[in-house]
Amino acid sequence: MAKSNPKKRVNPMDTGYQLNRHMMPGNQSRIVLSTKASVPLMAEKDVIRTRLMNSLDESIRCKLTLITAPAGFGKTTLASNWIHFRSVKAAWVSLDQGDSQFFRFWSCIIEALERCVPGFADNIARELHSYRGSSMETTISFYLNEVSQITEPCVLVLDDYHVITEPSVHDSLAFFLEYLPEHIRLIVISRTVPPLPLSRLRVRKQLAQVNANDLRFTLQEMDALQGKSLKQMLLPGDMALLERKTEGWAAGLILAFLSMEGRKDVTSFIESFSGNHHYIFDYLMDEVLLRQTEELQLFLLQTSILNYMCPSLAEAVSGRSDSPRLFALLESSHMFFIPLDDTRSWYRYHHLFSEMLNNRLLDRYSSEERDELHRRAYRWYEEQGFTTEAINHMLAAGDKDLAASCMERNLSIIIQNDHESILLRWLGQLPLKSIVSRPDLFYYQVGRLAASGQIREAKSLLERSLHLLEQEQDLFPAGKRNELKLRVGLYRASVAYYQGDIDAFIDLLDANMEGLERFPSIVNVVNLGEALLYRGPIGFGGRLKKMAYLSARASESEQRRGAIHYALQGLGYIFLADLYYEWNRLDESQAILNQTLAALDNKAVQNLGGNHASHYFAVKNKAGSRKSH
Repeated sequence: MAKSNPKKRVNPMDTGYQLNRHMMPGNQSRIVLSTKASVPLMAEKDVIRTRLMNSLDESIRCKLTLITAPAGFGKTTLASNWIHFRSVKAAWVSLDQGDSQFFRFWSCIIEALERCVPGFADNIARELHSYRGSSMETTISFYLNEVSQITEPCVLVLDDYHVITEPSVHDSLAFFLEYLPEHIRLIVISRTVPPLPLSRLRVRKQLAQVNANDLRFTLQEMDALQGKSLKQMLLPGDMALLERKTEGWAAGLILAFLSMEGRKDVTSFIESFSGNHHYIFDYLMDEVLLRQTEELQLFLLQTSILNYMCPSLAEAVSGRSDSPRLFALLESSHMFFIPLDDTRSWYRYHHLFSEMLNNRLLDRYSSEERDELHRRAYRWYEEQGFTTEAINHMLAAGDKDLAASCMERNLSIIIQNDHESILLRWLGQLPLKSIVSRPDLFYYQVGRLAASGQIREAKSLLERSLHLLEQEQDLFPAGKRNELKLRVGLYRASVAYYQGDIDAFIDLLDANMEGLERFPSIVNVVNLGEALLYRGPIGFGGRLKKMAYLSARASESEQRRGAIHYALQGLGYIFLADLYYEWNRLDESQAILNQTLAALDNKAVQNLGGNHASHYFAVKNKAGSRKSH
């Protein structure tokens, strides 16, 4: 067995996350997450494909089984049916675009493992908070240690992995694979080949693959499928023709059989469609949809705006009161309607089916009518506490101001729920006026741009914001506008610091002394924490010279020196003491630290934060230890 390696005001520079839904207030986010962590149920008309089942039986000897093929080839159906038919202990994650973020991705995996191994998430919740800010390897090593405690063989399935685009997620999964315990196996389902170390795994005989050619239906499997779909079997010649037209594409076959039911001219129908999968699907879907009752067609179009749905949500959007009846009808007719949990409370449409319905909705409904559907969804989601979904629908309805208000009200919850990447994408869709008029959103966006190294973008946002404040005097009352300008000035100083431009940093602080006095928590603005204070822009390349120059510029003015030290809440003294230590001026370093201890009471020292306080005393002890020698 392989061994694992060991509602308050939002701080705009705080990048911490709640890593697990068990640690969150309320349970609405966890309800949504649970639908993503349920193994899809077997459908009555599913065909058990023995040859592929046997392949998966063999593949499980490998660390990784990769199932790749375009949409509609039955990837998910194969894996989920294998789990049910073979009674495999499995943790399942249905990924979406919002999961392309390190901690959210791994939170989904925690939830899936919790459903598979009750109590797993609780064990992690007790300790995981201590790993905030740790390296990827350290965090994943912790996950691996916890996973290794699972005593029974288990398969982890990641469905729709092609939506993951963040390199840190790919890197973390590769590290996880490298040290995966022997009794845990991974299945990745994707439309594209993921950027994982496949060559290395293949050489080690730790990779099994199932691709589109494997997933194509054979004539024998097609015969079994039609036996569950048609009352009257096709002639051998018609079956052969259908196989050539669809090339064994599962979605095309299912739609074709649905379209043929009750037809007398089956041969001419099969001969009438051709082309690639996209056109076959559109043609067959038209045939299927148009043969439904008008009420069902209308219901399908209206609810196609939903990624997931339950009866009450579907009723809120459609205005109907009989969603359970229509849900049952859709599921029994094999209308690409997929249950997401064991209780059949939540469902979704097959991705291809949903795309077709959305295209038809665009043709049949006006933009005003589509916007109204999204507003209905927004109201339901907001009432139920599903913030992320509510905002998505408000943006889809084009009401960006209302979406921005919802973001502002729920900013701390959005961050706690690991939706930071989604939030940044939302902010990118908002006009500048909507962001600037909501300071918490504005400070958050600027802080994240600076902290992630997007300095040019951060500077541009600050400059455009100042221009907007000058151009639109009525955007804020005079006092509020002046406060925002002062804060923008401090953020501009922050950006200058990130760039290592000490002169600009000092000049901007001089120009914003009023801001320093009114908003003294510049620590949170320029983020002069351990990582940047010792290893950031000043920490690389000529470190001592930069430290000395910054100290000299700060000391040119007693007002500037006092203001900065006050604003830095003691960190400036650590900075200066470390400088003297590096110069081997130990008496002066020790004197500064003793002076700081005397000047700051215990509460002030604790306010430095865990990392800062420990750093403070580490420098003190280091200086004392070196002096003793």
